[in-house]
Amino acid sequence: GDKKTLGAGGKVFMLDTQPFHIPVTPGGRHLRFDIISTWGDPHYVGLSGVEIFDANGQQIEIVYDRISADPADINILPDYGNDPRTVDKLVDGYNRTCDDLHVWLTPYTAGRHHYVFFDFGRSRSLSMIRIWNYNKSRIHSYRGARYIEIMLDERPIFKGEIQKAPGMLQGAEAYAENILFTTDDEILCAIEEHDMQDPNICPSISEAHVVHDVDAPSAAERPKTAGRRDGREEGGSAGSRGSSASGSWAGSGGEEEEGEVMEGPR
Repeated sequence: GDKKTLGAGGKVFMLDTQPFHIPVTPGGRHLRFDIISTWGDPHYVGLSGVEIFDANGQQIEIVYDRISADPADINILPDYGNDPRTVDKLVDGYNRTCDDLHVWLTPYTAGRHHYVFFDFGRSRSLSMIRIWNYNKSRIHSYRGARYIEIMLDERPIFKGEIQKAPGMLQGAEAYAENILFTTDDEILCAIEEHDMQDPNICPSISEAHVVHDVDAPSAAERPKTAGRRDGREEGGSAGSRGSSASGSWAGSGGEEEEGEVMEGPR
């Protein structure tokens, strides 16, 4: 099929730009994310949370010992070892957050794969996956995943871009990426009922802890990730795409945009 390249420093991925049709309620046990690019950060990639819903619109609980990543997290780097940003945080329920204690971060290398693995324990049919991108601060939101491919039991169920988080707590729920595998009204209503009780989607229920880190990343070498924390709120506004059960639809087609690596702020 028609291909486009993505990469840097001589390392490239060949991205399939043929129209991809999201399947209807795909079934399987083993789910795999493959993060191909970030929104501009050349050194790190991360996510804040993942929610997965079954064919009845009920959230699938992922226990901590059934999620893993490769590369695992930034603790594989020298000078690290006790950083809290491990992959189990993706399923700890704190998705609308800017807090290091509730996000995952791992080294990013252009031209390589960055996997997240989920084991459901048994075969499950899926109605939606919701992905919360890395949201620590406005600058560090460029560490979020951009182009991603998702496989269920080695069958592709999604290929494309996901939204960049705003880098602030206010309005973050509007930037969660909803990948829908059904248009069934009953299932969508069940998901919406879940969301009405979810403090991540309805912030008035409770507020997540806020920690801002406003240091800019260096493009010359992989910087340490810890920096100044002054608790200041940063400006910005929510986007137009809501985080209720609407997003990429099952059965939809069309070319995905090329997963181009963007320049982040310096």
